Amino acid sequence: MRAVILGLMLGMAGPAIAQSSIERIELPPSAPPPVASPVPPVAAAEIPLEKTEPAETAAEGIAFSAETMAEMDAARGFSVADIMAVEIEARRKTAELNAAVAAEQAAQLRAGREAQEAESARRIAEYEAELAEREAAAAETARRHEAEMAAWQAKVTACQAGDKTQCAPQR
Repeated sequence: MRAVILGLMLGMAGPAIAQSSIERIELPPSAPPPVASPVPPVAAAEIPLEKTEPAETAAEGIAFSAETMAEMDAARGFSVADIMAVEIEARRKTAELNAAVAAEQAAQLRAGREAQEAESARRIAEYEAELAEREAAAAETARRHEAEMAAWQAKVTACQAGDKTQCAPQR
């Protein structure tokens, strides 16, 4: 866009120079018709490439530039200010669109994060429930083992004391 604005500010000097150095080629009949440029061509003679008289003061230089710009705007039918207004509006719309997309992406990210945290909490609760169940089963097994060991020790002590009914059967 800067090139367009600069070209317009310079009175389309760049394209006029470029057009003179580009060779025209004949297109085949099957080619689509050329697209007309929205900017009317400006003759090279109409474009002041250099200022022949130096400006006496900076104010005269500015006035010359403003007058030249006004003449070029009138010849083109639109002004640089018009183009800049269009560019500013396009940038404003782009900024609004970018803000809307960023807000949508942030909302999706939050929703994804919340779902991930909920899934993580569910898995942790499930793991802790299974762990508590396993620890309860291990505690029950340890309690039964201690009870069986106490009963066996009591039988061994009774057998050693002479109570032969408490002794293990012999083979």
